[in-house]
Amino acid sequence: MINLLSPALKEQISYSRRNRAALHYLRLSVLAIIALAAVIASSIYFINTLVDSTTSGSAAKEATIKSYDQSLADAQDAAKRLNAIKQITAKQTHFYRIINELGAAMPDGVSMDGITLTADTSKAVSISVTGPTYDSVLAFKDNLAKSNIIDSVDLVDVGTADVNFRSGLVIKFKNLGQLK
Repeated sequence: MINLLSPALKEQISYSRRNRAALHYLRLSVLAIIALAAVIASSIYFINTLVDSTTSGSAAKEATIKSYDQSLADAQDAAKRLNAIKQITAKQTHFYRIINELGAAMPDGVSMDGITLTADTSKAVSISVTGPTYDSVLAFKDNLAKSNIIDSVDLVDVGTADVNFRSGLVIKFKNLGQLK
C-alpha cells in the first residue's frame, strides 16, 4: 500500500498517538495517586482510632492497677494487724487451759477456794485448796506437777480448818502460747 500522506501530517499523527497514550497514562497515574491517597488517609484514620482506644484502655488499666495498689496496701495492713494479734495472743495466758488442767488434776473431795490469775505467764499463780486429808491435797499438787502446761508447783502453807486441810499452792506455768 502506498502512503500518500505528507511527512508533516505523518509526524502530527505520530505525536497525536503519543499524546493520546501519554494522556491515558496520566489519567491512570492520577487515579492511582488518588487511590493511594485514600488508602493512606484511611490508614492514618484507623491508626489514630487505635491509638486513641489504646490510650483510653491503658488509662483505664492504670486506674485499675492503682486500685489494686490500694487493695494491696489494705491487705498488707490487715496482715500486719493479724500478725500483731497473733503475737499478743501467743504471749497471753490461756485461762481456759489453766482451768481445764486444774479440773483434770483435782482428786475427789478436794475443792478450790480461790485462784489468783494474771495475764502475764511469767508470774506465778496462787491457788488455795481445801481437802479432806493432807494426802488428797498432796495428790492434787502431784497431779498438777505432771501437767504439760505447768512448770512447777509448790506448797506454800498447810493448815487445818475444821476437819479439812487447807493449803496454798504456787504454780508457775510454761509458755502457753507455744503449746499446742
